[in-house]
Amino acid sequence: VSGKYLLESFLKYCPISESQFIAYNDEQINDLPEYKKWFNSNKDIIPEYFGGYARQCFCRKPSSRQDRDHRLGCRYNWWNRNVFRWVKKVFSLKKCIIEHKPDTIIWLDCDCIITKLITDSVINEWFEESGIFYFKGPERKIEELGIVGYRTINIYIQKFIEDYLDIYLSNAFRKLR
Repeated sequence: VSGKYLLESFLKYCPISESQFIAYNDEQINDLPEYKKWFNSNKDIIPEYFGGYARQCFCRKPSSRQDRDHRLGCRYNWWNRNVFRWVKKVFSLKKCIIEHKPDTIIWLDCDCIITKLITDSVINEWFEESGIFYFKGPERKIEELGIVGYRTINIYIQKFIEDYLDIYLSNAFRKLR
């Protein structure tokens, strides 16, 4: 069950009130008008198994994470197959800010597990003097945004989230990789 261990570990190690825990499922994001518009205008790169039109390609290694294993212009590359998941994070942040107006958001992917007590002082240490933090495991070569925090009372962080969302809404993400 997706998120089961995250929720169990959260309840064990996060002594906060229920009003401080917010979770969104796919249906809540899928119903957002901006998300529907984004989804419908990008079906060409969204895999069929997520409701799009992109079919598995006939490239050398169709499931590869490496672009070099795909023909130039292949719509089934790793980036396109996963952008559908990433955009939901951004829409979730926006929805949370609009509906709950929190001072701080800590995003946890549902495959995360909390292993130590998390108090307000621990959270403040994570942020230090910054408006954003993320974790990078010692074995990872790149940053992982499965755990990331935002101080949404910071106007620069609000602008960052707006700009982040605009990368997807404007389709500028199609030029990235």
